[in-house]
Amino acid sequence: MAAPTPERERKGPWANRVLSTEIEKTPEYNEFIDKLKEYHEKRGTTLTVEPELGRKLLDLRKLYNKVTSLGGYDKVTEEKGAWRDLALGYKLAANNTNAGYLLKTIYYKNLAYVKSQSPPFPDLSSVPSA
Repeated sequence: MAAPTPERERKGPWANRVLSTEIEKTPEYNEFIDKLKEYHEKRGTTLTVEPELGRKLLDLRKLYNKVTSLGGYDKVTEEKGAWRDLALGYKLAANNTNAGYLLKTIYYKNLAYVKSQSPPFPDLSSVPSA
């Protein structure tokens, strides 16, 4: 487990408790994030490179590839409970009842418009996931 980085410093009773991360910063991951940063910079939008879900840092590349393999954002959103089911894979605390909604929001903010651009954002599915 990785300790919080200086930009992630927190205040309060749970300040800076250790975050869990399964992000493997491979060359493929770095390439994906670089393309994503460039995309958001061109759009003038904010990218959260390592968003949190239940005190765990999410790997956006793995999330993107998983949602894409299930048919994309729209298809996953149409299927009742699909975001909740995806969130269950992160083994969050049982009392985290809105994890599916939070995961959907993280995806929407950081990844949802990636394929809808013309010309499309570089096909990130060709960047293999672990």
